Amino acid sequence: MSRRWDGEWRTNWEENKRKKQTPSGSSNAKCDERCQKLAAKLKEKDAEMGDKVSRQEQHTAAAE
Repeated sequence: MSRRWDGEWRTNWEENKRKKQTPSGSSNAKCDERCQKLAAKLKEKDAEMGDKVSRQEQHTAAAE
């Protein structure tokens, strides 16, 4: 491995480390907010699917 590449790797690693340490209130806060909204939507979908499944089970039980 050449010295230059090692230097590039080190600077990339430092850059990534710096990005992770951004203060809240930056783009990370927006991302977290979006993730929470998506998680809430998924929970709603799961609840709806659970309702559909239980209704289907009741329907098949009634058909038998």
